[in-house]
Amino acid sequence: MDPIATPPLSAYIGMALGLIVCLGFCLSILAWALVDCLQREFINTATKVVWLIIVLLLVGLGPIAYLIMGRRMGVRAGPPP
Repeated sequence: MDPIATPPLSAYIGMALGLIVCLGFCLSILAWALVDCLQREFINTATKVVWLIIVLLLVGLGPIAYLIMGRRMGVRAGPPP
């Protein structure tokens, strides 16, 4: 019987780096959506709370959905530039 062939260590390092890059991208999109949602003024507080729940619970799609659809609903808070 032949022993089971294992992939070289470089394959595991490549997969780990790819996972780290993907995780970093997902976390940066999540942080961007959270900060943006907290800084915007919405029609009412319930709308903001619903978007925050969507962003936090649907980690993969929630931030992307907010950045595409939710940003249009809010107005940037603070003094005009």
